[in-house]
Amino acid sequence: MDAVSLPQVVFTFLLNASFACMVGTASARYWLRTAAAPWQRPVNGLLDRGEGAAALLCMLATCGAVWAAAAVMAGVPLAEAVPAIPLMVSGTSVGQAACMGAMALALVIAFRLASRGTARFGAAIAILLLVFAASRASVSHAGEHGLLSIDMAIELAHLVLIALWTGGVAVAAWVVLPRAGRRDAALHAYLDSLSTWAGVALAGIVASGIYNSWQRLNAVAELADPGYGMTLTVKVALVAGAVLIGAYNKFAGFPGARSSSPMMDRVILLLRIESVLLFGALLAAAMLTSQQPPAAQ
Repeated sequence: MDAVSLPQVVFTFLLNASFACMVGTASARYWLRTAAAPWQRPVNGLLDRGEGAAALLCMLATCGAVWAAAAVMAGVPLAEAVPAIPLMVSGTSVGQAACMGAMALALVIAFRLASRGTARFGAAIAILLLVFAASRASVSHAGEHGLLSIDMAIELAHLVLIALWTGGVAVAAWVVLPRAGRRDAALHAYLDSLSTWAGVALAGIVASGIYNSWQRLNAVAELADPGYGMTLTVKVALVAGAVLIGAYNKFAGFPGARSSSPMMDRVILLLRIESVLLFGALLAAAMLTSQQPPAAQ
């Protein structure tokens, strides 16, 4: 990886990671919407602040990704690419999609500030997150088939489901569960929702991932390619590790945590490990964006 593509990978990773955190906070707020436990108020405050910070980081990373794309287009270092940014924004689909995504993020921040710590505008924020995900999907390989194509729809679902799984696990591990009361109905309902939606997300990710891999790889042997194929293999391995942890939590960890504080501590630790693996998979995915699939070489 050279000095021109490295910033693109970094900004893409920050963009995807912050988007996952936004989806994670939004989903956690939805799963806790009917709870009235004493620990929910401070958790909601953290979710609000985290969502706002993630949206701001995502907007900055979006701008940085355009800057890095301008550097790649011009074939110059990042510091010399500033004059190419206006052309990138006005004359390319990448720049136009980034503008649409940045506007959606600005509205997310505005709605969150206007909600004043309540669940107001939750539906509007969810729609804006979908708009942002669509802007990202439109500049992927799937976007080359058209905005109304099956490939585009599958890529959009893939991005949203990855964010739901990654963000849901991360927010649960680092924000909600460490502050939740033990053995109360609100916690049990939250764990049920997390388990159910993580399973749904995983099923959708596997299905859409298989489809995307079939579209982009000529043969299984191409996974040994020193660039794209090996990076994809690392990504799949990280996801597989996260799947194993998730399966343990679903069938043993979450049921045991309902009645055992030590088991809850173990669940939190495993969820944190799972979140690290999933963010590692996001980094591998960001690296794939700077590489050509073997079929395209």
